[in-house]
Amino acid sequence: MIAGFSNHGYLDDALKTFNELIVDGIKPNEVTFVSVLSTCSQGGLLSEGRRMFELMINEYRIQPTLVHYGCMVDLLGRFGLLEEAEELVSKLPVKEAPAIWESLLSASRSHNDVELAERIATKLLEVDPRDSAGYVQLSNVLASMGRWDDVREVRRKMRSEGITKEPGCSMIEVDGVVHEFLAGEGIIL
Repeated sequence: MIAGFSNHGYLDDALKTFNELIVDGIKPNEVTFVSVLSTCSQGGLLSEGRRMFELMINEYRIQPTLVHYGCMVDLLGRFGLLEEAEELVSKLPVKEAPAIWESLLSASRSHNDVELAERIATKLLEVDPRDSAGYVQLSNVLASMGRWDDVREVRRKMRSEGITKEPGCSMIEVDGVVHEFLAGEGIIL
C-alpha cells in the first residue's frame, strides 16, 4: 500500500498509512522502510526522511541496505547536504556500492561541488579504472564550472586509456517490432 501510494504521487497517504501501521502495532520491515524513505525523497521531506532512517536503525534494529542508503543519498543530495551524504556512505566500500557513490557524484554535479566530485570520481576510478562513468561525470562537473582545461585533461586521459563513453540507448515497440536507438543516430520510423 505504501509503495503504491508513493509510486502514484500520494505521498501524504503513504506516510499516513505507515503511521497507521505503527499505531496498530505492526512492525515495519526493510521493504516498508524503502518505500517510506523513497516517499520522503520524492516529496523533499528532509526531516521526516532523517527521522525514518533513525527510527529504522534505532527503534526497529534494521540494518540499512544499499537501497536505504541510496534513498538517503538522493534525499540529502536534493537539499545540497553533500557532506552529510558523503559521511553517510563513507562507511560503505566503494567496490560494493558504486551506484550509491555515482549518485553522490551526480548530486555533487548538480550543486557544482567540484572538490567532492573529484574525490568521488577518484574513488570510482580506483575500483574500476575502465568504467567511463567517473570520467564523464567529473568532466561534466568541470564543464559546468567553465574549467575547460581540466575538462580537456580528463578527456585526454580517457583517450589515452582507451576508455569510451557508451552512447545512450532507447527501445520502443511499434506494431509488435522492437526498435533500438543509440544517441545521435537520428533514425525516423
